[in-house]
Amino acid sequence: MDAPFHAGDTFEADFTFTAEEIPRMATLLGDMNPVHHTPAPEYGVLIASGPHIAGWVMAYQAAYFTRHAPSLGRTWGIRFRAPIFADETLHVVWTITTVEPHRRGTLITLEAVGTVERSGERVTAITVEATGVVFHDDTRA
Repeated sequence: MDAPFHAGDTFEADFTFTAEEIPRMATLLGDMNPVHHTPAPEYGVLIASGPHIAGWVMAYQAAYFTRHAPSLGRTWGIRFRAPIFADETLHVVWTITTVEPHRRGTLITLEAVGTVERSGERVTAITVEATGVVFHDDTRA
């Protein structure tokens, strides 16, 4: 099976982190940093926790690939460049940078940039680098 993915392909999604869910998710994930439970003094608002942000972004990325073929994430790195405030919407655009043969299928490398609109401009909040394998037939790595 050839992967239905090509270098240069993009996909995107929006994620909103509400003031109600930020402390609930931070607690569930064990992140007791006060800025996820009471408004951060520097900003006057709750800030979404890293595991909460990463979880949504990783889950969407995995769902995108597995809609097309069985796959498995191999590496994943995220850089938090600006806080994501309660009730902001993170807009993430993934770009597939390489598609190459792998012993079990096709290795895909991708990058993503997540931005929020703040004070009338787009602010880069996260950047992501990841790899995954899309399996041929029903084999697993």
